[in-house]
Amino acid sequence: MTAFARLKLLEMKQIANDQFQMNIIYGDTASIFVSSKTQHDHNLPVAACKRSLGVDVDHQNTFVKSIFLSKKHYIGIQADGKVIIKGIEGKKRDRPPFFKQVFDQLVDDYKNNNKSNLIFNVLKAFKQLEAAEVDPSLLAYSVILNKDPDDYQSYTPQYKIGKSLNRAPGSLIKYYKTGQQEDGYKGYSTNYQDLDIDVYKIELWKLIKDVLRLLDCDVQKLEDKIFLTNIEDDNNGYDTIISGTRYMRKLNNRNDVSNNYKANNIQTNESLDKYQSLSLSHLVLAASRII
Repeated sequence: MTAFARLKLLEMKQIANDQFQMNIIYGDTASIFVSSKTQHDHNLPVAACKRSLGVDVDHQNTFVKSIFLSKKHYIGIQADGKVIIKGIEGKKRDRPPFFKQVFDQLVDDYKNNNKSNLIFNVLKAFKQLEAAEVDPSLLAYSVILNKDPDDYQSYTPQYKIGKSLNRAPGSLIKYYKTGQQEDGYKGYSTNYQDLDIDVYKIELWKLIKDVLRLLDCDVQKLEDKIFLTNIEDDNNGYDTIISGTRYMRKLNNRNDVSNNYKANNIQTNESLDKYQSLSLSHLVLAASRII
């Protein structure tokens, strides 16, 4: 079946390219993404594929602008303004609500062609983190326990937080990231006063950096403004802050900025439980019911 589907996708690509001068962005299991500088009636390539290939072919979406980070990871804007997001880290449900707010604002600014606002809002978000102006309840990670906490690896938040709270499978747990512990594993806490603001800045930057790069933003300039240093990964995969020739591994140390969350009188309710950016029309031709 896989070989047959792959053959049909190759034939679909050839029809789209040869007959309709469409550029192929990529193809995955049962679909292809194509782009064209000219307006096409999407029914024409669909009908041509059905006629030539003998399989069911559907038109799924047309995007007037889009960002492709990798296969099955993209943001598409339809003509009516509807946003389609697939596989993007910033939309995952376990992320802090504040991260989702920042990502949604970024997409909205992109949709509205407002690059100056986009950059302003990104910098504003990091300044809010620095100044402890974000409600800590919006910085909590959350995850549902799919099994007993004892059945998770000992370094996971499911084990550490789930076990400390004596939670059963099916429970929702919320926690804050506190940086690296002395044993080298990541630290988690249910107390917002333990969160490490540097960790949150790095995590948020990772979620939006590639999108900003594909939007032709000066990522290095933004990074310098946000961190006053550069971020890299060392050979062990740990986040390392580089300032000149000095290397400082982000372990469990706290800086004065992080301590603002302890001293700022924040009121919170703890019970609140490498593709290019394209501005062309995109057709998704999905071959279905391939036997």
